[in-house]
Amino acid sequence: APSRRGRYAVCFCTQLATLLRREARLATRNVAALALAVAIPVFQGAVLGWMFHGVGSEGLLRQVMFAFALLTILCLAGTMSLVTLIAKRTLMKYEASESLYCEGAAAAASLLFDVPLALLGAVAGIVVMAACADFPWTVFRTVIAWALLLFFVYDSLFSFVAAVAKDTRQAQVMATPFISVFMLFNGFVVSRADAPPPLHWIFDLSPNAYAMEAIVATILENFAPAGLDEMMEKQQMQEQFPTQNGAPKGVAVLCAMIVALRIGQQVGLRTLNHIQR
Repeated sequence: APSRRGRYAVCFCTQLATLLRREARLATRNVAALALAVAIPVFQGAVLGWMFHGVGSEGLLRQVMFAFALLTILCLAGTMSLVTLIAKRTLMKYEASESLYCEGAAAAASLLFDVPLALLGAVAGIVVMAACADFPWTVFRTVIAWALLLFFVYDSLFSFVAAVAKDTRQAQVMATPFISVFMLFNGFVVSRADAPPPLHWIFDLSPNAYAMEAIVATILENFAPAGLDEMMEKQQMQEQFPTQNGAPKGVAVLCAMIVALRIGQQVGLRTLNHIQR
């Protein structure tokens, strides 16, 4: 009788469970790689946290610079994973071409194993850095929440790029414009008021702009000027980051980007970069 599973010998759940067991076995054989995935972000967070130690009680500009540095690290951190993602995709394509499992099972296994590991390192680094800054709890909570949301956006972006790019060089070429534009159009380096009107739409798509706006708005709410200079500095920041309660819109846009990029990843894995025999 013909199999109901099509060209695969086992069902999707069995494929996924087998891939997860393989990932776990490979991870236990290379404990150093697991440790580095957490240790490197923690080290980066400790170094930058030391640079901005106690910034929560310093001037407003220093606090905004801290937010910019934190979001920049999250923006750049994923580029290091492109080589690994491309190598895993190539292996997956060979094995999927032999009908060992489907592309969706491989993507799900990566989402359930690799992403939590990267998330653990990112959370540890962010917490260390934010704790060193000594912010009030409301600011600390906002920084952590938006940093984590930004992590998922860029993780989805790099996974999508790795799925559609032909090789590592092409992946880096594809990812660089997104990184550079989102880093620049964040409201701090380039504000909406400074940018030409035809480029204002970039701010509506830039995850860094939404995160900076939300974090700076919370910093401004908790900042009490001690003199005329600090009052003028706060007024300038309020003009540069007009608080229009854009947090709900930002969350919706970033969540939509995550979903769209994950769907694009699946389409890319299924339709592109097939093994030529």
